[in-house]
Amino acid sequence: MENDNIICKELGRACTAQKYDILVPISGGKDGIYLLWYFKKYTDCRVLAFNYDNWFISKQTTENMTRSLKRIGCDFVSFRPKWDLSKAIYGKLLTSMGEICIACEMILNFCVFHYAVQNQIPYVAWGLTKEQMKKKNISQFKVETDRQYYAKLETYYNMLMDSLFKDDLSLRDAIKNEYTKASFVSETIWPHFIYPFYLLSYDPNEIEKIITEEVGWERPCDTGGISSNCVINNLHVYLKKRVYGDERYRDALREKLDKGQISQKVYENAQKDSFDQAEHIKIIDNLGIGLSLDEIVEKVKEYPKNALLRSEKYIGI
Repeated sequence: MENDNIICKELGRACTAQKYDILVPISGGKDGIYLLWYFKKYTDCRVLAFNYDNWFISKQTTENMTRSLKRIGCDFVSFRPKWDLSKAIYGKLLTSMGEICIACEMILNFCVFHYAVQNQIPYVAWGLTKEQMKKKNISQFKVETDRQYYAKLETYYNMLMDSLFKDDLSLRDAIKNEYTKASFVSETIWPHFIYPFYLLSYDPNEIEKIITEEVGWERPCDTGGISSNCVINNLHVYLKKRVYGDERYRDALREKLDKGQISQKVYENAQKDSFDQAEHIKIIDNLGIGLSLDEIVEKVKEYPKNALLRSEKYIGI
């Protein structure tokens, strides 16, 4: 991969009085680990890795993070949310939309925001590809955040919680109080969100090759689809296939391959996924859902799709 220190030229060193210049959210997947490696190798920025542990991180992913972070040599913090609230959100999303990804996205956004503000970390580096940025209407390397930006984030996710928990307002309010509400003083130092892959070339094969050779990252075999961190993703893929059909899933994979978001190897392996229904049932029982797989499939089919609230007004966060 061509590398001319373009990020270093654009960003330089933040030189804050605090301990860290950049917070890098990582899930254990290749892109976040690559950014950690990149910043440590090509800049003199003081970097902190931040992991959101959603209770379903795979064993191999945990081993990957431990091994990679040790070789990179950067500090690391991990946040695991309250199980009762996570259980409620995940259960509701699985039985309505057939996934939990949007919950992880929500909680991670707020956790990262709060941690960066509390610790006065000036930059948060997100590992989004250009295609992922495009879907969120992000069209620049660096985005300034402020109280208005946070309010936009809060509004979007509060709308989602209002939709999901309209029959349980006390639980809805508990979730909002835990994650979206925050107090900011007038002197708050707001972080800049930066998107390194807006400037860097993105080749999934080359990135995986680099972090495999440099920091010992290995693609997990205990996650489903194109995921490299979450064991519940296999259930997510199973539900999507049952609801929308195999062909639509294959088309989605093909689109990601054609746009350079996944490698040929990942594409081929994702199509060979096998489903362990006993493991799916174990996850469902753990979440206290109390429904069979067939019943969940029917609920997802019946759920109004506009409840996703993917209005362009709120994308870009």
